[in-house]
Formats: sequence, structure tokens, C-alpha cells
Amino acid sequence: MNNKRNKNLTVFTGKWPLIYTGIVLALGTAIAAGVFYVLATVSDISMQMQLAMVAAVVLVIVALVVCFSILKIRAGAIVMQKDYKTLLEAYDKTSDLNNTLREQRHDFLNHIQIIHGLIEMDNHKEASEYMEEIYKEIQSVNRIMKTKSPAINALLQVKETTCDSKNITFNIISTTRLEKPAMKPWDICGILGNLIDNAIHAAEKVKDGKILVSLKEDIRNYVFKVKDNGTGIPKNIVEMIFDLGFTTKGNMGSGIGLAVSKRKLKEHGGDIKFTTGKKGTVFTFNVPKVS
Repeated sequence: MNNKRNKNLTVFTGKWPLIYTGIVLALGTAIAAGVFYVLATVSDISMQMQLAMVAAVVLVIVALVVCFSILKIRAGAIVMQKDYKTLLEAYDKTSDLNNTLREQRHDFLNHIQIIHGLIEMDNHKEASEYMEEIYKEIQSVNRIMKTKSPAINALLQVKETTCDSKNITFNIISTTRLEKPAMKPWDICGILGNLIDNAIHAAEKVKDGKILVSLKEDIRNYVFKVKDNGTGIPKNIVEMIFDLGFTTKGNMGSGIGLAVSKRKLKEHGGDIKFTTGKKGTVFTFNVPKVS
């Protein structure tokens, strides 16, 4: 079922809507040019010819309206497909987290017994080294398990794994459980995931790339920050960052992530802003709490 839905989205996110729009625009331009040519060169136009030209112009207008509708549907489908992929990753990583936690619980008693045995035999150095390795393993999971949302926890682990594969330092600071956000977890995942992807794109272009994600709260809002140490956003495009269709990633970007993120946040009473400079970019967005 999920694969079928994804294929249905792919129909709209593929190239055919753009090809269709291009063909219609070309034909529309040709028809419009023909009509203007006839009007300019023929002085005595029959009623049948007038009706034919009117019909042609109407068909062109209808075709153009359909084109713009298809492009709008395509933009929405791209957003849905991106959200679908994010949720699928989150689901897979949630399963991985659950399995890891089960393994940790199962192995915990064995670890305690081994450490106890080493201490009983006065092998304190070996016991200390053993405990240090176990602590690192547990911390790698526990530092991700910061919120009440399994989807957000899993998303953070997905992005940490991606950063590790790209040799980017990924740090998380979380002082909130995200217990009552006004947005659904998957919507927050879509926004947070998009910002982290943008940060990864920036950080992998510099030496010793770093990303910091912080999750905090105040009296009214949950506050999310994604910071990278890239080269910043060029001044000439700063004003266009939240425009629909604008992207700095070329063929790698859809140009709709930030625009849709801002729209969704506004719909729920939140907002998003950023600061940028030569030492990196910081995106901050807030999600109101449910009272």
C-alpha cells in the first residue's frame, strides 16, 4: 500500500507535468501568434473564422489554467513525497531504536555481572575500561532519546547517521520533552528534517563541518534551532530564501521546503527566521504549546 501511494506521488513529481506545460505553452504561443497574424493581415474576417479564433483562444486559456493547476498539484506532491520519505526513515529508525533498547535491557545484567567479576578479581583497570565502552554505547542512544516523540527521536538518529557518514560533527542539545506541541510530530519532522538537510548541504562544503541542533521551550513555545558552520547564505539571495520554487541546491533541491515550512508554521501560530554570515547559518523556528 505504501509503495503504491509513493508511486502515485511519483506520477506527479516526475517530468511529465513540466513536459506537458512546455508543449501547451508552445502550442498556445503558436495559436496566439496565428490569431494576431490573421487579425493584422486579413481585413474581412468571416463569422466562422471569428468563432474559430475565439474557440482557439478559449482552448488556450483553459489549457493554461490546467497547466498551472497541474504545477500546483506537482508542488504539493513533492512536499508530500518528501514528508513520506521523512516519515519512512523515522519509522525505520524508530524500529532500530526499539531493537537497540531491547538489546541493552537484555545485556544489562550480563554487563553488571562481568563488571562485578572483574572487580572481585581486583582487575579494576579492566573493569573501568569495560564500563567506559558500555557507557559510550548507552550514551549514543540516550542522547537521542530526549523527547516524548519517537518520530522526532528517530529523525535525529537518522540525521546523526547521515552526518557520521559525511564526517560532519552532529551535536544535540535538548531540554524539552515536547509533550504538547500544537503541530503533529510528522509536520515537525518535515520542517526539522528539511533544515538539517540544508545544514548538511552547507557543512559538507567546509573543512570540519559541524551541525548543532537544539530543542528548548519557554512559557508559550517549543523552540528549535539548527546551526551549521558553512559559508553562509549569499546576500543577494537572502530575501528569496522563503520564496516558493527558490533553491540553492540546483537539481538537488525542490525549492519548496522552506516556503512550505513557513506556511505550515504560520497556520499553527508559529514562525521561522534565520541569521547568516561567513561563519555559518542558524535557522530558528517555534511551535506553540497546546494550552
